[in-house]
Amino acid sequence: MDGFGEAQLQAVREAMPDYLANVHGVTDLRRNFRCIHPDHEDRHPSMGYDARACRVKCFSCGASGDVFEVAGWDSGAEAFPDKVRAAASGAGIDLGECTSPCRPRRAARKPARRAPRQIEGQDVLPAVQGAFAALYEEPGAVALDWLRRRGFTDEKICRFGWGWVQHPSDIFTTGFERAPMVEAGYICLPFPEGEGWHAVRYATFRPCRNGAKPKEWKPKGAPSPVWREHLLRQSSAPVYIAEGIFDAAALTALLGVPACAMCGAGTGRVLDVAADTPPSERPAYVIATDADDAGRRFSETLQEGFAKIGAACSVMPPYPGGAKDAADVLRAKRVMP
Repeated sequence: MDGFGEAQLQAVREAMPDYLANVHGVTDLRRNFRCIHPDHEDRHPSMGYDARACRVKCFSCGASGDVFEVAGWDSGAEAFPDKVRAAASGAGIDLGECTSPCRPRRAARKPARRAPRQIEGQDVLPAVQGAFAALYEEPGAVALDWLRRRGFTDEKICRFGWGWVQHPSDIFTTGFERAPMVEAGYICLPFPEGEGWHAVRYATFRPCRNGAKPKEWKPKGAPSPVWREHLLRQSSAPVYIAEGIFDAAALTALLGVPACAMCGAGTGRVLDVAADTPPSERPAYVIATDADDAGRRFSETLQEGFAKIGAACSVMPPYPGGAKDAADVLRAKRVMP
């Protein structure tokens, strides 16, 4: 069904709040939220929603769009019909039962959580292993020194498989065309599938340059998984949920606990994975988001979502010394005499 009536398109367009809630876990549109554009690692809420225009706009990076453009960012769809289908699916609208000019039947405003989308693409594990080896060679010295100064030991660096590349295209042939060449290269942060590193199909890259923007580059058009997502399905110990990779890794380094990171996936995918896991197999979840307004909103959304699916969760106590996140705590511990 490639032809859509205007009534259908308008119904999907007006369902932007449903799409944002279902796909990104954004439920309060009265306040700014973190930018959802895949090329922007937004540490401070800078995107807002215009209810009259049914559009989002980031006041930091300038990204803006309606629900069709946002669905294109999330799904990688380029053709307009594909964007419409992705937007309708995310918003809970069934276009298959509708013919123009009838208005589509909208599902419940807050439908049951969906099965998480499978991460597709080529397995780049051999290239990631090469990047790890390069971290301990001369070109990767700057990256290795940066990680160590952040408080990460060689044992933790090895466990997480971090590495060094000159450019993200050394790992992925597509998806990083806009990433600039950086003299000191990039830190490679892979997302392993399973504790045994069965495969790697996704990674982010941090430029080895002070003040670089964005701080991390993600593959364009690819939906972001949760870092160490498999932990959300195992039940041997409580699993800590942080916002960023270094926060989750710092929790593991400081407390010896299993920790995962939402990264660009936001709360939506965390809740989808938890809901897709049989209740008897779910671990208890510990919410360890940042100690700022955005982190508190993430925490509230996760608590509400876990309550709806009957998952056990708790909230981590405040970080010591007024630190914003676990990475700050680990870094402070590293520089203490």
